Amino acid sequence: MGELEAELDSVLNQYHDKQEHIRKSQRREQDEHRVLENEFKKLFSNIVEPSMMQMVKYLESKGDDFKGSYMKISPHLAKITLIINAYRYQEGSHLG
Repeated sequence: MGELEAELDSVLNQYHDKQEHIRKSQRREQDEHRVLENEFKKLFSNIVEPSMMQMVKYLESKGDDFKGSYMKISPHLAKITLIINAYRYQEGSHLG
């Protein structure tokens, strides 16, 4: 039985080592993903959001037709929505 136990121990150790390697690899990938995601959110907050706020202010300065414009930001989806004159849109008006 000693030989069988030694062989099983060897296989179990290999299995354990492989599982540990997989866990470390997954943690490393998750950490790398978090770093990239945080960099993107930081750039988004520092560049995109202020630019969009300027756009909204610019539109509102151009007259009543653009009052009520606003933006929706979803950095986790990398999605920006600029709503121009939400009130006219709700009333069913058409542009041009």
